[in-house]
Amino acid sequence: MTNTGKIITYQSELDYLSKCILESPRRETGGNLFGLWTPFGIPFIHYVVGPGPKAVHEPTHFRQDFAFLDKNADYLVKEHALHHIGSWHSHHSLGLAEPSSGDTDSTLSGMKECHLPSFILLIGNYRHGKSTVNAFRYDSKGYYVKLKWVVLDGDSPFRKTYDNMHGDLVYEPSGEPCMMPLDACKLADDGQLGRQERPVFAPGYWLSVAENRKEFAAIVKFLKAEFDAVSIFQVDDATVEVRIMDSMVPYKFVFGAAFPKEAPKLLALKSKKPQCSFVPEWTTEGMSLSEAFIHYFKSIRL
Repeated sequence: MTNTGKIITYQSELDYLSKCILESPRRETGGNLFGLWTPFGIPFIHYVVGPGPKAVHEPTHFRQDFAFLDKNADYLVKEHALHHIGSWHSHHSLGLAEPSSGDTDSTLSGMKECHLPSFILLIGNYRHGKSTVNAFRYDSKGYYVKLKWVVLDGDSPFRKTYDNMHGDLVYEPSGEPCMMPLDACKLADDGQLGRQERPVFAPGYWLSVAENRKEFAAIVKFLKAEFDAVSIFQVDDATVEVRIMDSMVPYKFVFGAAFPKEAPKLLALKSKKPQCSFVPEWTTEGMSLSEAFIHYFKSIRL
């Protein structure tokens, strides 16, 4: 699998996340991420903010204390030039290790409102007394890709300084960190840092061809005209999913290695085939790929 992106942080910030996740095994908790972007477009988390005193923690929902976030943001920007580059929350022991449809909707809505080209979302989980956390990067076009961790040893240079100066604004989780092994990588692979601006696809995969990427853009544009909540998720270097999440039965089209010889797979978001009363035959004869998909889509009966 080709690396689709990286995210950098210090061990101290992962330890902080781990303690927050472990102390809330039955309710969602969360917070915010402050840092910078490297010249190669890699997000670098320097400081993790936890939940504020008025944050809402429910079994399937977390809402940050926005007054608490605003105060932290003011100081982190003014004193350390660290910016709000993402957010995090836990799905505790629910078993959902990736963004939910609601997570994607709220993230893309916030990006649009603030005119952000990229935003990071971390999803934490509680696993039998241990924690884990996965990182995802969204872009303004609705894509999100899973990132691999580059973990720097030791403490963030901002953690102790900021905590000492603003103890009244710092959430202190209890207990000890216990993080499961993460999906990690080195900062430099084969001597190349690699730019992160766009997804990377395997040679031979249809989206590795520029003309086909234009066709895919036309497919996504069509779906976004039909539905309000459409997002694109790169599963690996030869699989892309287009997720439609504002219907009564949320589903996804999976464009795998066999596309366009075979039709995109139509699945429910939980990977079970939706009940279809009619699925047409797939054909590209006499049509572009986008025209073939649109014809196929309009003929399906859910």
